[in-house]
Amino acid sequence: MTVARRELLRAGLLILAVGMAPRQSLRASVQDPQAAADACQSLTGSLDRIAATLSSVPRYGATYVLVMSPRVGADVTTLDGLKTVEIAVQDGTAGAAIVQSAGLKPRPYPLDRDNVTKPIADLLGGGAEAAVLWAPVAALGIDRLDPAGTLRMVNVGGPEAPPAGFAASSAGAPDPCALDLAGLIEANGVVPAELRVPPDIRKLIGRPPPPRDAEGARQGAALYARQCAQCHGAHALAQTGALAPVDLLRSVRRFQFAGFEYIVLNGRPKNGMPPLRGTLSEPQIASIYQYVRARSQGDLGPNQ
Repeated sequence: MTVARRELLRAGLLILAVGMAPRQSLRASVQDPQAAADACQSLTGSLDRIAATLSSVPRYGATYVLVMSPRVGADVTTLDGLKTVEIAVQDGTAGAAIVQSAGLKPRPYPLDRDNVTKPIADLLGGGAEAAVLWAPVAALGIDRLDPAGTLRMVNVGGPEAPPAGFAASSAGAPDPCALDLAGLIEANGVVPAELRVPPDIRKLIGRPPPPRDAEGARQGAALYARQCAQCHGAHALAQTGALAPVDLLRSVRRFQFAGFEYIVLNGRPKNGMPPLRGTLSEPQIASIYQYVRARSQGDLGPNQ
């Protein structure tokens, strides 16, 4: 794929990523997709600054990927096909544990400002054949060093914690670079790790509902507006013309919190509701529940 075609694909994927992420923070990216693509090239400074951007990559904060060089056969799609090579990993990350649990030999790299993209450089330069990396880090390295798109990236493992010092992906509003990286990850066919593991409702049963809290409910109102209103209507009622005309203010009285959380995490595929695990964190789901419950109990009005 030529550089020009890759840049065209990147612009299109950026627009797709915009549709998946909170809308009010993305207007600049929509107006200038090339600026978003360039933002990652200019991402420099301390590791804390880099971490802040990578931590806001939408949906992929718990995802690790297997990245393979062009020298690895196209038929290899899992760690099982890499028994004879060392796998590049970054110190202190879940990637090392994933490689060790597969019975393979990790080759550790420091995760610091000067070496954050070193595993990708070695994959391109012949110093490594494969790496298991946190998805946002892998995407940053590919964005900077592999404009021709020669490396392959596939899911590996389930949801895992981000590297130490990197917050969950739900922290903060994504910036243009973070959105660009999310589009690059998705373009490789990688899905959020949470979507690979169906939620177990048995782990949710008995979990107490969040306490009544006016501030939590107001935070939930903003989340509801971004993530739920498009389908359920602006006021959580059975709004005519809504994609999912369900009276949530009535429904919330019938559900225990475990049931509400399970539906949000797992979706209702037969009814067209997508799963939101990987998009909404558990604290965010609790805030939305607080908002809907407060509306149902009359603690909040429709425009509060």
